[in-house]
Amino acid sequence: PYIIAEIGSNHNGNMKICKKMIIEAKKAGSDAVKFQFFSLNNLFSQQYFKNNKLNKNEIIKYSLNEKHLQFIFSICKRLKIDIGFTPFGSDAVKILKKYNPTFYKIASMDLVNIPLIEYVAKRQKPIILSTGMSTLSNIEDAVNTILKSGNPNIILLHCNSSYPAPEEEMNLAAIETLKSTFKVPVGLSDHTFGLFVSHTAISLGANVIERHFTLSRSMVGPDHILSSEL
Repeated sequence: PYIIAEIGSNHNGNMKICKKMIIEAKKAGSDAVKFQFFSLNNLFSQQYFKNNKLNKNEIIKYSLNEKHLQFIFSICKRLKIDIGFTPFGSDAVKILKKYNPTFYKIASMDLVNIPLIEYVAKRQKPIILSTGMSTLSNIEDAVNTILKSGNPNIILLHCNSSYPAPEEEMNLAAIETLKSTFKVPVGLSDHTFGLFVSHTAISLGANVIERHFTLSRSMVGPDHILSSEL
């Protein structure tokens, strides 16, 4: 399977840590690293920030700017590792277009955001759709939107959107359901502790495994505690 090391915002805005994580992901055998690309303009409404000033500071701390992007893409190019991004708005897609990422990923929360999916699909890059919290009808709408754009490069990821996700609630049989229903490659976005669920998904035919990745679960940040260490 194609292995994606989800760095997300675990770099904490620190490019030294980011570089180290990309290097270690490559050493561990990952095919790609993936980042989230969000900003104050596209993750929450301005009304939300009026009542949550701490969250506003956190988003600034963990977000990427164009200087960061230039650095990240240069490291990935040198290491010959694929790079993908989850954009949280069309403004993010416009910026990323200049850097030519290997693929885009649509987060589960945006699976019903048809305008964003349509905009990303027009880039004619592989699109990974995370399907947490969705119905088959939701997934069908998203897949059809991409196909109508003339982009056939679709991958679905079965996902339980709990952080962390209990092993007994992972319902890995959904991988086969998605494969038989949509006739596209299907994988797993794994938010469980340990590797048991990922290994089981591979045995069931998963084409892609995405796992959050960290240098240490003791690091400060929202995703470190459920991320895979080396």
